[in-house]
Amino acid sequence: MQVISLQKGAQVKYLGKLCRVVKTHSATEVLIENLTTKQQEIACIDFIRPAEDDTAIAPPKALETLPKKDRAEAERRRKIIDPILQTGRGRTALFKKVANENGVSVSTLRRWVKNFEGRRLLSDLVPKRRGRKMPDRLKRKQEQLIEKVINEYDLTKQRLKVTHVYHHLDRLCRAARVKTPHISTLRRRIKRIPARLRTKKRYGEQAARHLHDQIRGNFPNADYPLAVVQIDHTPLDIIIVDEKDRMPIGQRMWLTLAIDVYSRMVTGLHLSMDAPSALSVGMCLVHSIQEKHIDLAKYEIDSNWPVWGVMDAIHADNGADFRSDTIADSCAQYGINIEWRPTAKPEFGGHIERLLGSINSEIHALPGTTFSNPQKRGKYKPVKEAELSFKDVEYILYHFIAQTYHNRPHRRLGMSPREKWEQGVKKVGHRDRITDTKRLYRDFLPGTKRTLQREGITWDGIWYRGEALEPEIGALKYGRGKQFTVRRDPRDIRP
Repeated sequence: MQVISLQKGAQVKYLGKLCRVVKTHSATEVLIENLTTKQQEIACIDFIRPAEDDTAIAPPKALETLPKKDRAEAERRRKIIDPILQTGRGRTALFKKVANENGVSVSTLRRWVKNFEGRRLLSDLVPKRRGRKMPDRLKRKQEQLIEKVINEYDLTKQRLKVTHVYHHLDRLCRAARVKTPHISTLRRRIKRIPARLRTKKRYGEQAARHLHDQIRGNFPNADYPLAVVQIDHTPLDIIIVDEKDRMPIGQRMWLTLAIDVYSRMVTGLHLSMDAPSALSVGMCLVHSIQEKHIDLAKYEIDSNWPVWGVMDAIHADNGADFRSDTIADSCAQYGINIEWRPTAKPEFGGHIERLLGSINSEIHALPGTTFSNPQKRGKYKPVKEAELSFKDVEYILYHFIAQTYHNRPHRRLGMSPREKWEQGVKKVGHRDRITDTKRLYRDFLPGTKRTLQREGITWDGIWYRGEALEPEIGALKYGRGKQFTVRRDPRDIRP
């Protein structure tokens, strides 16, 4: 997968010349320095390419196929290197600090960072097996004693320091005649405890709710663009017609929408005739992460939609479509945390709810609208008045979002969403750009495990066999091969 880093200090190619990113200039431009001539200029990010071609790099591993132990280790490594990833240049001292805190060598940390920064995929942090099982680092008795002191001395209202908790661990280990683990091991175990749980145990439920729950109109962690993205669905109040014969279609359209909480910019959308599903969520996230200029050009919309990049977290309700294994695995692969809206508290999704309501209000002005209730509809006949097709409504949504909504003042922000977005980007810099949109699209499609056979792979009674499978099929000995994770788009299941 090809990723373009636009962080300060990153090497890139601009118009074929090797350059270095100096700083973010605007939401669509960066200041770069030519490494040969040392001249600086402002460059449009649309013309920036990776410094090196990564076509020879091995394809990423499918996260859902990895052993749980390997995936847990990759997630642990990702948390350890996260402070380093958030810092640009001059990271030597930080490497030493993080290495000391986590009991690993600086060279190991550098290897993890190098492996991850290429594509920023969780699977690139999976440990490489060398054919020999590594021994457990701690004995079972040591693990039990660590768990005991954490529960009895750390997760309490007494709120002991880690050094004091370690004294109790040392005492128990001596009594049990086992070697006392290093204090860094205890620190790592404590860091694995969910932040909200630790706050609740040490300070109480009210403090945990205040620090970690999303309160109406207040997201403590949404301090910069793409820190938190809210996502939800709504049926659109309109009847559409078929593209060819222009006859009304009985099904309602569903809109899946994602919004950046910091700026209120729409990060992405997905329009479908099908009810919300994991596919709807996945395609909306793909649209959020990728650039939008192709979509705008398709409809000849003369505007800019400068929102792209992998978000830190998505905030969603507790529906099955958001809790599917497909979404969990895809988000984990790209380092996206999933935060759940508290049950029976719809106000915790207020940002996205208000925008979905505003969009349906715009829909009410279109021919074929069903309005929000029969009282508002009166004698109006939506089926009779319907004249817009699926593509017509999609164009209207793109046009409204890119040209109207993003540019009009937002009452709570005191400025337009676009101005707030640009303000944030100038402050924290650009996200990495994922240019391999085909790979991104595949990674968020629904998947399943299937065993390879002589005829290929079967899914719902349909046989699939392609060029990529031929070498594996040719190597089969007894007619059946190993399992593969396969993905397909439910909207097009043709082999």
